[in-house]
Amino acid sequence: MTLRHLRVFVTVAETGKMRSAARELFIAQSAVSQTILELERYYDVKLFDRLANRLYITPAGRELLDYAKHILTLYDEMELHMHSSAEKSEIRVGTTFMVGTCIIATLLEEYRKRWPQVVVKVYIGNVNTLGERLRASQLDFLLMEGTIPDNNFIAEEVLDDPMVVVCSPEHPFASRKSVTLEEISKMPYIGREKSNRVEFFDEIMTQHNLPLNFHWISNNSETTKMAVMRNFGITAISRRIVAAEINAGLMHEVQIEGQPLMRKVRLVYHKNKFITAPMQDIFALCRRLEEILP
Repeated sequence: MTLRHLRVFVTVAETGKMRSAARELFIAQSAVSQTILELERYYDVKLFDRLANRLYITPAGRELLDYAKHILTLYDEMELHMHSSAEKSEIRVGTTFMVGTCIIATLLEEYRKRWPQVVVKVYIGNVNTLGERLRASQLDFLLMEGTIPDNNFIAEEVLDDPMVVVCSPEHPFASRKSVTLEEISKMPYIGREKSNRVEFFDEIMTQHNLPLNFHWISNNSETTKMAVMRNFGITAISRRIVAAEINAGLMHEVQIEGQPLMRKVRLVYHKNKFITAPMQDIFALCRRLEEILP
């Protein structure tokens, strides 16, 4: 079994067809078929089910695919590292919207002072997409609030992220310093688009057997802020995102009686990831975010 076997296997898994893999790899379709057959004989497992002229990866194939992608990524990283200096290296970081809006620029400004020639590329997306990209080695690490349930990922808590409930100055809550979860449950709520992850505040309400009265569903913080400021409802959101609006009097911050709202920002990376010197330094900065952020 060689790296060539793994590259052919990964390409077949991603394209779903021998012919497409052969075209992408610029080799004969018979060579692709022979390579897959050799792998199946070598490991004594079936890697694909062949149905209606298309290949469907088996559970054993999925296991091999995960290993193959990481082996090939490590090999490619080794080649890049050995053929070029650290100053020419590249780091790919994925963040959630809050981190991308409020944290990443400050972090990278500090990092640029130390490694001015390292190219850092940022991808901002939802948790599901970030997890998929990290598994596929399309990102080197994530900086995100919340968690991704995957035993192959290492997650370190690096920063507290205080959450607040906010409303318009015209909202009935604006004259209050604190409210109960029961009162929140009865008010129109501006929520986030649903994903596989349970949102932080949704989970708190669920723990107290209280529903949220969703009137708006948004996939970005700017729309959420606009809806709140125009008094279409209330929301729970990172204080970092709405600090300017609160300070300007465009929103009112409401405390919840007996319920602190604090979630964690985490540094997440694959347990098999090769950590280069430039990455070690950016990880160190992530762990010092409490000191770095204004």
